[in-house]
Amino acid sequence: MAAKCGAKVVVNDLGTSAFGEGADSRPAQKVCEEIRAAGGTAVPSFHSIAAWDSAHAIVESAVKSYGRWMSW
Repeated sequence: MAAKCGAKVVVNDLGTSAFGEGADSRPAQKVCEEIRAAGGTAVPSFHSIAAWDSAHAIVESAVKSYGRWMSW
């Protein structure tokens, strides 16, 4: 929905099972492809939010892809 309204999206998904096992980049890639096909902008992220450094990497992905933080 946000992408339809022009938001630039970071799709974060480790691709683990419901039990936290494994890793698969395909789910996040697929969602990004669907957003792009609909005319939106999206990049995937495969970082965990369980630790500060990896959560920070999600924000860094957004900044590197879309530019600096913008306040409204």
